[in-house]
Amino acid sequence: MKKKIKKQFEEHKIIYFCLFLVLLLFTAGFFYNRYAVDTYYLEGYGYRNNALYPYLRDGRVLMTLFLGILGKLHLSFAIAKKLSYLLAFFSLYLSILIFYHIFFAHYKKSKFLSAFLSFFFVLNVFIVEFFMFPEYTGIMCFSIFLISMATRMLITYFQSRKKKYVFYAAIFSFFTAFCYQGTLSLLVLFPIVFTLYYGKNIKNFIQNNLAIAFCYLVPSVSTLVLSKLLGSSRSSNHFNLSLTFHKIYEGAKDLLGSTFGILPPYFFLIFAMFFVAVVLYLLIRQRAKIFSYLFFIYVMAAVVIVTFIPHFLIKVESIWLIPRSNVGLGLIVGMPFVIYYLYLEKTKGSTWLFVFLFSILALFQFQGWQHLLFDQIKVNAFDRQEALAIVREIRSYEEDNEMIQKISLYKNKNTQYYYDGVVPQGDMNVRALATDWAASSLVSTYLNRALTQVEFSTKMNQRCAKKLEKDKTIVFFEDDTAYLCSY
Repeated sequence: MKKKIKKQFEEHKIIYFCLFLVLLLFTAGFFYNRYAVDTYYLEGYGYRNNALYPYLRDGRVLMTLFLGILGKLHLSFAIAKKLSYLLAFFSLYLSILIFYHIFFAHYKKSKFLSAFLSFFFVLNVFIVEFFMFPEYTGIMCFSIFLISMATRMLITYFQSRKKKYVFYAAIFSFFTAFCYQGTLSLLVLFPIVFTLYYGKNIKNFIQNNLAIAFCYLVPSVSTLVLSKLLGSSRSSNHFNLSLTFHKIYEGAKDLLGSTFGILPPYFFLIFAMFFVAVVLYLLIRQRAKIFSYLFFIYVMAAVVIVTFIPHFLIKVESIWLIPRSNVGLGLIVGMPFVIYYLYLEKTKGSTWLFVFLFSILALFQFQGWQHLLFDQIKVNAFDRQEALAIVREIRSYEEDNEMIQKISLYKNKNTQYYYDGVVPQGDMNVRALATDWAASSLVSTYLNRALTQVEFSTKMNQRCAKKLEKDKTIVFFEDDTAYLCSY
């Protein structure tokens, strides 16, 4: 075994090193100590509160366990975020290596092409949002590693027909569900493209798909049941199909068109349609059988359908199509390349066309990721400035009065949700004081004391409305309560 590993390392060490460097280039900036709006809750209220609500209630057991361990070790939040990044980096790196060897086993003529494809198959454009939430970046990316291992086990089953590998894949899948449910679609989409390649006949093809369905449904149903038992606020007992379809349709248009600012408008959609057109052209040119066309349609339809299915199980008002919860949709660009790589005759012209266009996409992807990172750092600085001004007022009040223990929040339709000079990108760079869930956490973080958020007061809201000017923030005090009025 040691000799085999050593031989493999010697044969591929240059590729390993290059993949490591490129992944580091894409993600190194996220090692910087940053805050998402959710991060303020972690630092303001501590590991325990963050772990139990909302993560455990939403079935994210491993995320709860991760935060619980960090709390028990009494690690600082800055160290915790760095550990989370390292877990994320090596999870993605190992996932890329797993797919590199899967692809290389198919086409041993080009290590470069196998490495290139594996990198962008794993690191699709939507994964950047995983890095925007530093406290759980690690567990979110660890779920991708578990899915990669499940895919490796399923491919071994496709090759050997030994059912024990389906069982092994199901174990990896089961733990995936307790990391982050936004990646569950990859349990289907990563292995589905290999079902025909390793399906010698219709029977094998159907068996391959049933094995994937089993590995997807068991953990999905398990986490759904667990979240309902624990009282998740997102799961739904009532279904409104027409309203759900409408919300998914509108959300998908926005997601595919804007990619929430990660890529230029409609850039992602144009590339996806072009790659699909290229594969269809090659299928026609190479006179492929009708089943090849049907399989291509089947795989591309799965990318869309499997990604959206979970949204039908949650409340309509909780449906929000954002990159991190629809990461499978990012494969709508990479999947045609994989189809070409596995099933079509490779020519220099078509191969380099894919590589050239993917390289352009990669440059824009890198630029978009760095733009998001710098925007978040900028927003953090603005949030800190606003929070410290409030903290100074609280400290001043406490010199002659009792200590502030509570906080109450007030906004109106003129509240500024994004800072000037910041392009709105969902909740990735929203102004913390403008949100219901992060304003008290922000103040608690910089006050270094957890404040209890109290109910809305009509009397105080009227007082805020009379004295506030547009885009201003004022704090009033009464006994042990701070009334934060953000317009």
